[in-house]
Formats: sequence, C-alpha cells, structure tokens
Amino acid sequence: MKAGAFKSLSARTGLKALNPRTRLYGSDTLFESFPGRSFEILDSGALNTKDAKRLFPDRKANVISRNSGMTTDEMRKKLKLKDGGERYAIGAAVSGVGRKLFACRLLG
Repeated sequence: MKAGAFKSLSARTGLKALNPRTRLYGSDTLFESFPGRSFEILDSGALNTKDAKRLFPDRKANVISRNSGMTTDEMRKKLKLKDGGERYAIGAAVSGVGRKLFACRLLG
C-alpha cells in the first residue's frame, strides 16, 4: 500500500477494487502470485452489531478496517468482538453499496 502501486496492480492483474480508497480487490479466482494477503469471503452483512453477532457467533475475529470510517479498535469495540480466532472481520467501504462487514478466512 505504501508504494502506491495499486493502480498498476489492477492493470496488471485485471482485479477490480472494491473502492478506490480501500485497497481491497475482488476476484472469483485465486491469484497464486498475488503480492499480498488473500482471503476467502465466507459471508457478509452490514457493518453493525446485529450482523456481527450472526457472522461471528463465538464473538472472536481478527479485525481489519479499510476506509470504514473508524479505526480497527473502534470497529472491534462497536461490533463487540474479541481479538483472535480463525476468522477475519473486514469492515470496508464498497463503491455503490456503502459500508460492509465481511467474514473471511485467510488463504495466504
């Protein structure tokens, strides 16, 4: 992210950004040589406590915030999640949709 190569990454891989400011990209296929972490989206919902309870019944997740309007700590507190577990809670702004919460698992 710090190198600012996100536009060239999109051009080179053909991936579409969820939002130009989130630096999150979506694809139906896995890119083996992607220069970053890859996640599988298991489910999604609104960025609120009700959907967080549904998506993370054990109330544990590794929280990531990307252009969601709050820091990671603020998001963890708002969603009442404890840090840890196998799943990732990714809160992000999605163009044309608004703020979403994704329940993910790390692929690599």
